[in-house]
This record gives sequence, structure tokens and C-alpha cells, in this order.
Amino acid sequence: MNRSSWGVKTLYLITAALLLPRSAIALPDQFEARYAFIGKGMTLGETRYQFLPTPPKNGNSPSYVFSTHTKPTGLAAMLIDKTIDERSEWQRQEGKIHPLNYQFRQSGKRKKIKSRSFHWELGQVSLVDDKHTKQLDGLKPGTVDEALFILALMDDLEQGKKPLHYPLAKQKGWSEYVFERGLTETIQVPAGKFETVKVVRHSSGQRSFQLWAAPSLNYLPVQIEYREKDGELFQLKLKQSTLHQ
Repeated sequence: MNRSSWGVKTLYLITAALLLPRSAIALPDQFEARYAFIGKGMTLGETRYQFLPTPPKNGNSPSYVFSTHTKPTGLAAMLIDKTIDERSEWQRQEGKIHPLNYQFRQSGKRKKIKSRSFHWELGQVSLVDDKHTKQLDGLKPGTVDEALFILALMDDLEQGKKPLHYPLAKQKGWSEYVFERGLTETIQVPAGKFETVKVVRHSSGQRSFQLWAAPSLNYLPVQIEYREKDGELFQLKLKQSTLHQ
């Protein structure tokens, strides 16, 4: 990247941060976090979270991109050929995260692609899961996608908001992620020791989800646990993070 293009990109990042209402800012301006992905008693891979502002388009409000990338590492890379990528574009509207587009792509032997397009002016969501398509009515403020709920949680925890309820569009219809803020716990992960707030997702099924968010990192999760129906436990443990205010 030459010096001129670097300067233009930096200007975009600064402008996007300045255009966001100061009273609404709780998230860092941008961040990157890397996690060890652990399951079956071993490290299976690495997951990266990345959050960046993007240049405004056609005079519109600045938008932001939150992406995740999960890949196998080490010995697991010899046995697992699957990688998972998510990309969510969103804006801030009236103090809420406003999803625009979401894409999910799983590579390997069992390929999977899905997308969500949010038509706020129509109150609709367009869903594509492989070859299945659907239109859902009833889109309302506070709706998130399968990736953005992490940012919504960080944002609301930082601002002390309650309740932690997030509508979610799925092929079967509308669902809702419901979380409860728990007690403070000290967590040791590869990135170090952190004072955290435990957050548990309420679920009527056998699956469970909980995370530990660090106030010192703008409530970035430093540990995430997900238990499948069969009891198999998977974890993400923070290895490294870079936050820019």
C-alpha cells in the first residue's frame, strides 16, 4: 500500500468514528481478537474476530463490518478440512446495531452457504440457506444476525442495558437470543488473567452457551463455551487482542 492510499484509508477510519454519535459509542472504533478453538480435549484450530469501519457510500451513514474466520491448526489441520467465514455489515441507527447484510460460508467436504439481507424500509429479511430461500416480515429494531449478537452484547453490557434480548431471523421463523448477566469471575486464558462478567444464554433445549466478557477490553469475550446436545463441549479462549479507541 502506497503512502497516499494509506492516508486515505486512515482518513476513512477517523471520519467513521467521528460521525458516530458520541453518546452512542460503547464499542471500540475497531478491534481484532484471536482465540484458540478447543474441543475433544485438544486445540482444534483458531478463530479470529475482526471489527472495522468502512468508507461511507453515496453520502450514507458510515457502516461497519464484523467478520469471523475459523480454521483448523496443528495436527487437527491434517484431519479437518473445514473452514468457516462470517461477514456482517451494519450501521448504527438510533443507538442500536442495525444489520444490513450477513454472509456465512463453510468450506470442505460439507459445504454450506447462507445469507441474510435486511430490508428495513419494508420491515423484511431475505434469507438464503443453500438452495432454500424465504422472506420474513416483522423486522424490528434490535434484530441481530448470527454473528452480530456478540457485538450487541458487548455494546449493551458496556452501557449497562437490560434486558439482553435479541430477535434473530431463521428459516423456521423468528427466534430470540435471551442472555442473563451473571456474577463477576476471574478467568485465566492464554492472553492473561481477566476480571470478567459471566453471561449465560437461556435455552429451552439441551444446548448451552455462555461467555465471559472483560470490562477492561470493552466487554470483549475472553472465553466462550458452547455445549452440544450430546454433551460435547467446545471453547474459545482469547490468545491475543488489539483494540483501538
